[in-house]
Amino acid sequence: MGTKIAKKKRCQEILNRGNILEEDKQFLFELIKNHPEFELKEGKGISYFFIKKTQWNNNGFWIKRIDGSETDFSYNQCLLPRTRLQEVKTACRSAIAEDMMLQARRGYIAHHEIPFIEIFNLWIKDKNIEKLELNGTEDNCVIIKFKDNLIAEDFRNFHNSIAKIKEITPEEHNQIHHGNTKQT
Repeated sequence: MGTKIAKKKRCQEILNRGNILEEDKQFLFELIKNHPEFELKEGKGISYFFIKKTQWNNNGFWIKRIDGSETDFSYNQCLLPRTRLQEVKTACRSAIAEDMMLQARRGYIAHHEIPFIEIFNLWIKDKNIEKLELNGTEDNCVIIKFKDNLIAEDFRNFHNSIAKIKEITPEEHNQIHHGNTKQT
């Protein structure tokens, strides 16, 4: 099937096209076998793949199972599964998501002076990441959160006590997320 870069490019081409061709089917069957939660995604068996809009209004891969149920899957997870540290970091982002959304109501925002990653590193340094329980794996669950709301609140309070958030332009946002900058 080629390199991870070639596989990622093919996935993006399929999603951009918006439909799955006959020659894409075997590629997707092989790809999904690399998903860290393949058994959950497969369920009773895969009938076919299709493309559907995600909650972020972009095209995503979906599976129709032989029992009629559906689930989505991330091709990125098939190519490079998240580490435990990345999952905990994502749970921390979920803990502050509502606060960030309130601040972003008029446009794009970014951490200023202290990047998110530095705030996260300060908070996590005395924690045992293996003991930080995350929400269980569920079908169609795209948000990773802490099981214990007190841990989420602890990170939220810590973050909000030192974070400085500023409005940025769409161009600055693009540079932060797609360019070579340390601020996130």
